[in-house]
Amino acid sequence: MNAKWTVALSLALLTVTVHVGAQTDQQLSSAAIQSLQSTPPKQIQAQIAAIDSGTRTLTLKGAKGRVIPIVVGKEVTNFDTLKTGDRVDV
Repeated sequence: MNAKWTVALSLALLTVTVHVGAQTDQQLSSAAIQSLQSTPPKQIQAQIAAIDSGTRTLTLKGAKGRVIPIVVGKEVTNFDTLKTGDRVDV
């Protein structure tokens, strides 16, 4: 597995947005940080099923067929090189 994909998608998981209704941005940020700090990291191997460049969202499909969307932060500078069908280790 290419190391740049591992690093890029590891950073992407750190920027996954948490949607919580009727909360301020600061409350949402606090909730996201607490969630990241209290949740142990998970590693998956997945295939990129879809890419939305406008929202920088990747849709990943895991080995068991589970599909999860993730929002990729601006820190991931090689986002534009990702292609549908690429296999990644996240």
